[in-house]
Amino acid sequence: MTVDVFEAHPLERALYEPLVGTTMLELGNKEWQGASYKDYFTALGFRHTSVDINGLNGARPLDLQEPLNLGTFDMVSNIGTTEHVRKQPPVWRNICEAMHIGSVFVSTTPHPAGWPQHGMHHPTQAFY
Repeated sequence: MTVDVFEAHPLERALYEPLVGTTMLELGNKEWQGASYKDYFTALGFRHTSVDINGLNGARPLDLQEPLNLGTFDMVSNIGTTEHVRKQPPVWRNICEAMHIGSVFVSTTPHPAGWPQHGMHHPTQAFY
């Protein structure tokens, strides 16, 4: 049985809906109660690739500041990852290059008012 990684995070689940396509790139290696998002989306039938420099939870140990060259994906997600990367332009280049026409980008980062010491960057709605 697959753990519902969104059980305690219904607003985060809503960011992913509707699910699109069959391929997904996750920036980071999110998990909830010992279950990785990679396992969750793979169980739903996605060809899921996660990328995190630490290589945990099945993520490919790649630096988001370097070209990823992984091809394109139907969905690309950034749930609290990009704010930890020092050089922002290469991260966003990687995101754009991982998307094709019709791809969906799912993204959220902590707001600085609630998490002022979290991460190095705080993209706002105006940034996106």
